[in-house]
Amino acid sequence: MAVICSVTAAWIKQLEGTPLVITVIGRDGRLAEISGDEAVTELLLHQPDQGSPLTVSYSAPFQHSYNTEILGTITITTLATHANPLLGTIAAAIVDSVERELRLQKFSQQWSLVNEMMNTVRSGMVVTDMKGTIVEFNSVAEQLMGWTKEDLTGRPISDLRPLSFYVEEAVNQGTGCEDVLVEIHNDQTQTTRACLLDVQPILDEYSRPIGILSQLKDITALHHKLEDYQYMAYHDELTCLPNQRHLEKHIHQWLETTKENKQLLAILYMDMDRFKQVNDTFGHYKGSSLLRTVAKELKACLPDQTINRVGGDEFVICLPVERHSEAVAAARKILGRFEQDFVVDNEPFRVSVSIGISFYPHDGLDAKTLINHADQAMYRAKSSGRNRYKLYSSPMKGWSRASVPSVAKLRLNTDSHTGIRISCFNPGSIKRSGLNRRLYFNKRMLYR
Repeated sequence: MAVICSVTAAWIKQLEGTPLVITVIGRDGRLAEISGDEAVTELLLHQPDQGSPLTVSYSAPFQHSYNTEILGTITITTLATHANPLLGTIAAAIVDSVERELRLQKFSQQWSLVNEMMNTVRSGMVVTDMKGTIVEFNSVAEQLMGWTKEDLTGRPISDLRPLSFYVEEAVNQGTGCEDVLVEIHNDQTQTTRACLLDVQPILDEYSRPIGILSQLKDITALHHKLEDYQYMAYHDELTCLPNQRHLEKHIHQWLETTKENKQLLAILYMDMDRFKQVNDTFGHYKGSSLLRTVAKELKACLPDQTINRVGGDEFVICLPVERHSEAVAAARKILGRFEQDFVVDNEPFRVSVSIGISFYPHDGLDAKTLINHADQAMYRAKSSGRNRYKLYSSPMKGWSRASVPSVAKLRLNTDSHTGIRISCFNPGSIKRSGLNRRLYFNKRMLYR
C-alpha cells in the first residue's frame, strides 16, 4: 500500500489546482486510500441522493504484471462540471505507474536475496537481466576474471567470454547448463583458471524468468590433479614418453587421418639390442638411466613425431609419410644417432637398435596387423646381425623373438669387434675378494 500511496500522491501534486480525488479500492471492495481535494472528498463521501450527480468518476483496475489477478481499482473523481475524458487516460497512467512500482519492488526483493547469496558463497557469480545486460558481479568473480563490478555492470554479457555463449543460450531458449568445464583467463594476473560453469534462469514466484545467474566454481587444483592422472595413465613414468595405452588410444585416429589425407602411415618398431646385458652387468639403475638418455635423444632426433615406449626397451613410432623413403630416412637417422656414445652419469655407453618397418595400407589395414608386422620385421633385423632396419615383407610371417639366435650362438659367429666383450676397463680400480668380482664392459661400451 505504501507504493500505491506514493504514486497517487505524486499524481495529486502534478494535478494540483484541479478539483479531484484519487481513491484506491482493494480487491476486497473496501476503501484503501483516498486523497485529493477536500471539497470533492466531502461531496463524494456525503453526496446527497439527487436526480443529477454532482461528481463523475474514471476508474481503471491494477494487477500484478506476472498474472491476471486484480489487486484493486484506481478511481479519479471530479466535479461534474469538470468532467473530462482525459481524466480516464490519467487513471490508466496512474495504474501503469502503480504496476511498475509493484514490479520493481518485487524485483528488488528478489535481487536482494540474490545479492545476499552472492556475497556469502565462494563461487564466482554473474547476474544478467533478460536482455543479457550484466547487473551483478560478486567479489569472487572479480578475483577470477580480473574485472571489477564497476567495470562490467551495465555492459552486455557478450563482453564476457566464454560465459556469453551459455548465458545467451539461456536467455534465448530458457535452458541452463550444469558443470560445463571452462577456462577463465585473468588479464591482470595473466593466469588461467579451470572452472565448472552453471547457468540457470532466475524465476519469479510465477515461474517466469527475470534474469540469468551464472556460477563459476574454481576447480583449478583438482583439474591439475586430474591432468596429472591422465598424463600418468598415458605416459611412461621412467622416460615420460607416451606409453602403450597412449598408442592404442591414438593409432586408430592416426590411421583415419592418414586415410583422409591419402598418405601412408609408417610403423617403426624399435628394440635396443642386448639391453638385458646392460642391466645384468651394470645394474638396473644404470639401465634406467640409459633408457632415459635414449628417450631424450629419440625425441631430439624426431622432434615432431610421437615416440611410444611400449615395453622395457621397445619403442613404436608412427610416421605419416608420402613415400616409403621418408620412413627409411627416419630409421637411418635413428641408427646414425646410435653410432655415437650415450653418456650416462658422465660415462660413455654405446648401444645399437634394430628397427622393423611396416606401412599402411600395404602391410595391413588395422593397427594390430601393422604393429605385428613391424614387430616381425624388427626381429628379422635382429636375426640379420642387429643394428639395422628391415621393411616388412610377407615371407617374414611367423618371425618372432624365438626366431632370433641366442646371444651365445651369435658370439660363436662374431669377431672380437662385433661380439660382447666383457673385460677389465681399469684393472687398478677393480677390487677382487674371493669369487666376488666386478665385471666391466670393455671401455664401458657395448659393441655390435
